[in-house]
Amino acid sequence: MRIMFNLKEIFGFQKGSLKLDIKENYQWLIIFSVLTLLLYFNLIGSEFVSDDRYLILNNLEFGNTKLLFANVFYFPSLLFQYIVFYIFGKNPTAFHFLNILLHIISVNSLFLIVYKMFNKKVAIISALLLVVHPVFTESVAWISGISTIQYSAFFLVSFLFFIYSKCLDKYFWLSYGFLLLSVSSSNRSFVVPLIFVFYLVLFKSEHWKQKILILLIPFILFLGVNILGIGGRTESLVTNYYSSAELYNPLTQVPTAVSKYIELFILPINLTLYQSEITMSGTILFFRVLMLFGFLYLGNSLYIKDKKLFFFFILFFINLAPTLTPLPVAWIVAERYAYLSFISLIIISVNYIVKVEKSIGESTVKVIFGIVIVIFAILTVLRNNDWRNEDNLWLSTGKISKSSPTTHNNLGDVYSRKGDLNRAVEEFSKAIELKPNYADAYHNL
Repeated sequence: MRIMFNLKEIFGFQKGSLKLDIKENYQWLIIFSVLTLLLYFNLIGSEFVSDDRYLILNNLEFGNTKLLFANVFYFPSLLFQYIVFYIFGKNPTAFHFLNILLHIISVNSLFLIVYKMFNKKVAIISALLLVVHPVFTESVAWISGISTIQYSAFFLVSFLFFIYSKCLDKYFWLSYGFLLLSVSSSNRSFVVPLIFVFYLVLFKSEHWKQKILILLIPFILFLGVNILGIGGRTESLVTNYYSSAELYNPLTQVPTAVSKYIELFILPINLTLYQSEITMSGTILFFRVLMLFGFLYLGNSLYIKDKKLFFFFILFFINLAPTLTPLPVAWIVAERYAYLSFISLIIISVNYIVKVEKSIGESTVKVIFGIVIVIFAILTVLRNNDWRNEDNLWLSTGKISKSSPTTHNNLGDVYSRKGDLNRAVEEFSKAIELKPNYADAYHNL
């Protein structure tokens, strides 16, 4: 088994090869890259906000080599931000460029993946939606949220090489290398190898059993690391965010989370850092359960009719699995958690749009899709403005996350900086009312 190879070998020119597909579509890759830069250009000049301030800006240890190697399992999760720091210092513009670059990598990788698995039209529409859809803004705009977009981008690159690989060739080992970068980028990405395993079980390519054994190694390793870290993660949420240590009820948590993500994908108008306005009881919960069963019924239909789309349906759930457990180690819903899951929804929905295009008219579909693209692009640019500084972030979050004590505490900080002490007192008091054990709010008040 030869693992060593050179770049000339990797990108050898063959019909149907990755190099050929890139050559045939390089104009589209450039277009998507430029569009992404334009849509996120108003992030340039944005400040460090929220967790960025204490994790990077005010963290005297940031850039310390010892901290970089403190956890060898998650070395890449810090590496790329450290590289930016050593070159540009604590310049938020440089960190924003890193996140935008990762998003560009995701967009172009998605285009090539869908081009290979489906067709060019579906690939173009899917990539365009990934560029303009505002639901991805949090992952791109939040510097401290880099772990999600980082593991997602590396997964997409890894999967791209994977679907072009044959046997245990050079593409497979390139894929494996990016897979390792992906699983070591976040404590939620340990499930990524299972996506490849499911693909192999579903399609049974050459040497699929050997590949599964190889892919299970990082899954088992990082699963063990995560299990050992559950206590620390729970303690951190309880100590730093005053969260409850009680287990979630999966009968309400799962349908609520899944339906909310579908809702945000279809109608991305209530995007916020804290998705706190989620009803988990009564009539609304009943409809959320119905939505979940409807989505599962779609999955069953895809399994019968289209195995490729069924694969992306399962990817939706595998990616969210670490946040859907009863363990209180994550928020019930957070837009950044669903970066890959939203991509799955894009691929499934675009394929259905293309299939029904003939019945409702190609020109009609183009007009509707054009309107959606323009609206989404405008919403993305507007959402970027929410991340320009602390005041913008918390004022915009306060309009939506009205039952979040953290939001009210941070709004108190905003008004106190503005000299409006009466409003600051109101916000700190509201935070305490919502969470009586909120020590930070008591201190601030």
